[in-house]
Amino acid sequence: MTDDLLCLKRMLVGEGLRVATAESCTGGSLADALTSIPGSSDYFVGGVVAYSVEVKVGVLGVNPETVEQFSVYSYQVVEEMAEGIRRLTGADVAIATSGEFNGEGYFYYCILHPRGKDTGRVVVEGSRREMKGEAVRYILRRLLKVIAT
Repeated sequence: MTDDLLCLKRMLVGEGLRVATAESCTGGSLADALTSIPGSSDYFVGGVVAYSVEVKVGVLGVNPETVEQFSVYSYQVVEEMAEGIRRLTGADVAIATSGEFNGEGYFYYCILHPRGKDTGRVVVEGSRREMKGEAVRYILRRLLKVIAT
């Protein structure tokens, strides 16, 4: 994963892009990965672990009606989380996650970037720790693809 992160760093810095995260199910693991290499302050501005609905709504500005209508595990909520963290930090790229890692797990993600957005729902398997790790690896690969296009 270090090679992917170094490549991602070169691409982000080369394009002058700054990244922020709004994480629920990944619990800060994505921010941890993004800051695990030297010089990450050149592209990473910050993040919020929004595990509770109260933080999603109160800090990130997710509309309570969106949560009520679609659930916290939805495309709509991760899009609003990403918009919220971008608004809070001024980042060029905002990434949000929400999902369940119990038994057969799944997560939703949204990557907002200057050319649009990339969203998805991904099923993951394994222990809770393994599912978190797979989610982070998946999102980093998607981010590489988004930035490269």
